Formats: sequence, structure tokens, C-alpha cells
Amino acid sequence: LDPVKIPAGVGTALVALLALRRGPQPWLDELPRDYDFGRIRSYWQRRPFQLISRFVEAGLKVGGYTFQLKVDELLNRSDEMRPQRAVEARELITDLGVTFIKIAQVWASRPDILPKEYLKEYEKLLEQVRPFGKDLALETLRRGENGRPAIELFSDLSVFDEPVASASVGQVYKATMNGKPVAVKVQRPDVREQSTLDLYVIRTAGALGAMLPFDQIRRQSQQLMELIDLTAPTFVKELDYEIEASNQRRFAQTVEDCELIRDTIVVPEILFANREVLVQEWLDGKKLTEPGAASDQAGRVVKLLLNSYMVQFLETGYLHGDPHPGNFILMGDGRLGILDYGLMTEITADKRMSFIEFLMHLQAKEYRSCLSDLINLEFFPPALKEDKEALDIIVPTLATTLATLYEEGGDLKKKREMFAKQREEMKQAGKLDGLREKLQAISKKYAGAFRLPPYFTLILRAFGTLEGLGLKSDENFAIVKECFPYIARRLIVDDSFRMREALRSYLYKGRSRIAVSRIDELSSGFGTFTNLMKGSRSESAAAGGVRLDSARADGHDAATAAATAPTLDSASKEIAEVVFSPQGNFL
Repeated sequence: LDPVKIPAGVGTALVALLALRRGPQPWLDELPRDYDFGRIRSYWQRRPFQLISRFVEAGLKVGGYTFQLKVDELLNRSDEMRPQRAVEARELITDLGVTFIKIAQVWASRPDILPKEYLKEYEKLLEQVRPFGKDLALETLRRGENGRPAIELFSDLSVFDEPVASASVGQVYKATMNGKPVAVKVQRPDVREQSTLDLYVIRTAGALGAMLPFDQIRRQSQQLMELIDLTAPTFVKELDYEIEASNQRRFAQTVEDCELIRDTIVVPEILFANREVLVQEWLDGKKLTEPGAASDQAGRVVKLLLNSYMVQFLETGYLHGDPHPGNFILMGDGRLGILDYGLMTEITADKRMSFIEFLMHLQAKEYRSCLSDLINLEFFPPALKEDKEALDIIVPTLATTLATLYEEGGDLKKKREMFAKQREEMKQAGKLDGLREKLQAISKKYAGAFRLPPYFTLILRAFGTLEGLGLKSDENFAIVKECFPYIARRLIVDDSFRMREALRSYLYKGRSRIAVSRIDELSSGFGTFTNLMKGSRSESAAAGGVRLDSARADGHDAATAAATAPTLDSASKEIAEVVFSPQGNFL
């Protein structure tokens, strides 16, 4: 048998058997708008031909590509063939559809994971996915569901001849509505069917793997099913433009209500939305994927982006969850436009406070406190707090791990090399096997011990993507260091009890006297963040933000100077307000 055809053959046989089942669900003529695996399974098991076709298609294409890679490896020509294989991988992912494109988009923002040839090709999947034709776009625009068809909004249909961007879920056209330029997002045909089919196939493969008598495969298959159940709900919601429009309106109001990002972030106004079409205000500027100011000032754009995301994450608690470069526009006035609100996540006030404490303890290298924070954040079980024996084993290991990951910048390749060196040193010292046995015992005692909480998946994706953007502009980019200015500001201006205790812990380092160096760090971080996010354009640029051309910057600063005293920068004014506040302040 051709080894390439084995996966397809096995999959086909399994699907045929599954299709004979009749679950308890009634016949479904429409897929659910939310992720409901039971209903999705019932829908697709009654369509065996499509299931079998998908198994055959995916099995042959993925198997054939993997076979080519193995041949390259055997013939010792992997380096020579890598550019060609990268192009073939992009084409393969495009053929396989939206689910696989979404996965590749995450990789496209991580230069430390992918070889440069693959990175170059996968970046094209951010906005240059193979487009669908005008006839299909017009067909979608004519569908009115229970309201007015979107096509009635436009008098000139020639604008739909060619899209200006084509992404995984839909493509974008530039049109005119009531005399103003607008962006029209039209969803890909059958995208819900294709994505739910893929989710069903992947999860079913995991369920079958979990029944095999091999511990490692069974464990990995179980993890795959858990990962699908964690990520699929937000992914399926992303396919509904009415939900995206609601998210976008809420986010716009959140930005307007938050003075820290009100003058930094722009959210386009929603003008029309149904499940398959969304019309919004057109934003002029350069995307981060385009040549020009955005790429020329990559490091400065990333700094502004990261700090705005820190505000979303830890101040407002409502976070944009899809920060790839194609979703950001650097506007002429230095503000950042954010697009695509299909993936959003919320963080409760208690979790936000715990993350601030964790980042503060991480910056201060207080690793035992870091473990307590991770327990509060549900990464470790609460019972671990009282287990002194387990803590004595975990804390030193955690300290070494966090120090390697965050004390210095650099990509994952560099980190892996550092971890490999540490393992080798422990092995030579005869400590590695003993530590592994102790950690395995703790993991068994606490049923896994470490776990990724469900609420954290989109947060991890968002900040992982932002770190990838930072590493593109600076190979020594250190995300915890870059996050600290927001933490410094919060420690100074937040007068709540938990922030008081966090500030005390940071300044005293467990001793009776204040550590003077920590005051300098706080002062520097506070000044950087405040001038970057609340200062004039020149103050923001001096703090590492986006630089404007001199005429535009002078005009903005002249307007600012007319309204405010020119003697102090924004950070100095705010710290004076905090210190001399009539209500008093713990600081």
C-alpha cells in the first residue's frame, strides 16, 4: 500500500462506520450559530459523503506533502527545497480552508518558530488568501435574511469586481455609501460548513486516538480534544458578523470611556451588519503588512500596540483577541486603527488584579510569590498552597523556568537552547532523574498539577502574537520588560488595598528599608507609559511612540500647548496630582 493513502483509507472506513450511527439529536437542516459539538456531530454524521470526501482530501494532501518532506530529508536536500516546500505549504493550507488558515496565521506572527521561507509565505495568508469571485460575493450581498439585503446600500456594483484584501473568513471591498468611503466585508461561501466539518473531523480523530492502547498517543489525543473544546466556541462565533458588529460597538464605547487609550486607538464605526456582510467606516492609513511608515517604525508601533493591549487586558478587561499585523492601521496622525472584532475575550476584575501582581512579582524576581499568583489565576490547584513539600520542589524549578523565559529577551529558539543546556548540566550532576520523578509524583497527586485555564487561551494567543511582532523588529525583545511601564503606573495611581500591598512588596523586597533602585524603576516606568499613552505627540515619540512628520507634530503640539501649561510633561503633571491629591494617596 502507498503509505500516503493509509490515513485517508483509515479515515474513510471510520467515517463510514460513524455515519451508520443515529444519535439522539433530531434531523438538523442548519448548523448552530454557537459551538455545540453534539449538534455539529449530528449534522455531519448524516452527511457521510461529505465526511468521506473531506477525510480523503485532507489525508491525501497532508500525507502527500509530509511524504515529500521525508523524501527531502532522506536525500539530504531539505535546505535546498525549503523555499519550494514553503510555497507548497501555503497552497496546501489555502486549499484545506479556513480552519487551517487560522492556525497558520498564528504561526505567521512568530519568527522564532518558523524558518524565514515559511514565515514569508504564511504572512501572505494574513490578507492575500486566494479570493472568491464577484458572482459569489453578489449572491451573498443579495441574501437579506430577515432584513434589508446589503446590496441595496450600493449603487455602483463595479466596486465588487476585485477585493482590496482577502482573508480566511471573508474578503474586503472598498465602496461608497452616502458619499463616504466604506469597507465592506463579505463572508466566504460555505465557510461555516467547512469550518465545522474540519472541527468535527479533528475532534473525532482525537476521540479515536484517545481509545488507543498507547499512553502518549492517548494523552495527546485527549489534549487535542480539550484544545478544540476550548478554542472552537470563539472560532465559531467569529463566523457571525452580527456578533462581530456587537463586539465592535462595545469595544468602541470601552475605548471612548478609557482616557488611557481614547487618543491612541481608533475603532471604525459600524454602518450595517448581518450574519454574512459587515459595512464599516473606511480608515485611511498604512497597515502593518504594508511598506511605509508602519514598517519603518516597527519597534515604535509595537510599543504603542503592546501598551494599548495592556490597558485592554488589565484596565478595561475587554480584549481584542486577534492582533495579527493585517488588523492594524497606522494612521497619519499617529493613532492606531484596529480591525476585525470577531475574536474578543473578557477578564474579570479579580483576575486582572492577580495578573498585575504576577507581572510585578516576575519583574521583581519574587518567584515564590509568582507561584501564589499562578494558583490564584487557576494555573495550579489551590491545594498546592498548603503542600510545603511540593512547594519546595516546584518553586526552584519555577524560578529557573521563569528566569530563562523572561529575564532576558530573545526568541524561542534561544530559550530552547538555554533549557537544553540546563537539562544537560542537571543530567551530568545526577539531578535530572530525581527531579523528574518528584515532579511526576506531584502531577499524579494533583491530577496534572499545571493546566491552562479556559479563559486564558485568547489572552495567550494575543500576547504571543504581539511578542512575535516585537521579535520581528528586535531579536532581543523582552515582553515582560516592555509590559512593566503599565504595571509601574498602576502601582502608583491605584490606591486599592491589593495594589498597596503589591507596591509595599515591590519597594521593600521583604526587608525593612526601601530599595532605592525600585523607586527609580517605578519612576521611569510611570513616566514612559504616561507620556507614551497620554502625552502630546512629541512626548509620545520621545517615550518610544510613533514619530510624525515635523509639520503634523508641530501642529498637534501647538494645539496642545494652547490648552495646557508647557512647563511640565504629562507624566510630571500626573504624578504631582497623585502626590498632592486632596483625598490623599498611599504613595
